[in-house]
Amino acid sequence: MTVEKFSRSSSTSTELCPKLRPIEVGRASNDDDDDLVVVHDPTGLAGVAVSVSMPALFLLTLMDGRHNLDSIQREFHEQFHQSVSMTTLTQLVEQLQSARLLEGPAFESFYQQRLEEYRAQPTRRMSDLAELGFNGEDPTAAMNRLFDWKNVDFANRNIAGIVAPHLDYPRGQPCYLEAYSVLRTCRNFRRFIILGTNHFGRSTSFVTTTRPFETPLGTTSVDTGFIEKLEYRCEGSLRRFELDHQREHSVELQVLLLQLLFGPDQIKIVPFLCPNPCGPPDLELADHPDVDASVFCEQVKDMLKEDATPTCVIAGADLSHVGAYFGDGTPLTDEVLNQTREADERVLMWIARNDPNGLIDELNETSNPTKICSIGCLWALMAILPDAHPELLKYHQAVNHELQCCVSCTAVIFVEEG
Repeated sequence: MTVEKFSRSSSTSTELCPKLRPIEVGRASNDDDDDLVVVHDPTGLAGVAVSVSMPALFLLTLMDGRHNLDSIQREFHEQFHQSVSMTTLTQLVEQLQSARLLEGPAFESFYQQRLEEYRAQPTRRMSDLAELGFNGEDPTAAMNRLFDWKNVDFANRNIAGIVAPHLDYPRGQPCYLEAYSVLRTCRNFRRFIILGTNHFGRSTSFVTTTRPFETPLGTTSVDTGFIEKLEYRCEGSLRRFELDHQREHSVELQVLLLQLLFGPDQIKIVPFLCPNPCGPPDLELADHPDVDASVFCEQVKDMLKEDATPTCVIAGADLSHVGAYFGDGTPLTDEVLNQTREADERVLMWIARNDPNGLIDELNETSNPTKICSIGCLWALMAILPDAHPELLKYHQAVNHELQCCVSCTAVIFVEEG
């Protein structure tokens, strides 16, 4: 990723109220100036990162769509007792717009172009396999080596859904193995609704894609008829931010395993990325102008009851993210890992009760201290399958002490009577 520094030129109206898109900030790793930080776009849509000084970062915090350049100039002076020229401010805005870090018509035009390019592709291709833990190895050979499938017999049980990780396969292996060993015995499934975590995307609602998923094992079709019917019943679009799927891995990790077990052309999928139902300040379920979260789950539930196609609902969900790698200031001691497990167990208690609202209430009270990333797809899975009985198969912490990184995950099956 290229890093550009701000230059100075030109000017814009002081009536402009620039609004910064969601960004992430990190230290400039290859710069001698300790005062610099790097600002980048977590969605990956912006083509460059931008290095800024700490005073300039303060200016960025004021670009919230409510401050015009005059007020930004005044607040900077109050904070630092120094002046920033209007020329510098206007050039800063131009540089941010050029880097596609500002909301507005220019970015929306760019986004629409990217969206059209994505929709014109014949398939949604899998991301870099090295990121999934293969490191150049043939995927089929790697997966057969990694997954020594367990001999379990669930053929006579009515499996309606599972929870599996979305970690790379080596780190998530213990829980992938448990969950997919169960699915391996259920040969009648012809459709899988996959609920993924929207780590980087723009949507604050459920978002799907109709592009077939292409992996090294083949191409699996999307049940577009199901999606179209669901959009009609929800009275809103589920594809406005379809581009969110382009670089999201939480669904494709499930697809590759399903292809391995069932054959890429023997099944169809219905992929969704789920909104985060928790977030500051009030940790409430987020509604969206397109589709309300509760309406979405209610309609999927009803459609599954009306549709005879054997269907399994999968939540690709990780749990806690702790350690310095995720910004925590304490080492990954046994005590920290035990506390993380206790926090996860409180979440798993609500999953075991199949109580999605209890799960949200739990995170209302605790403010999600261990940064569980997949509350959205866990909540949706339970809301779609309210009559199922969850059974916890496995809990696992993937710990890397060298990187000071711990991500936890689980394997759960949802069983319905009859």
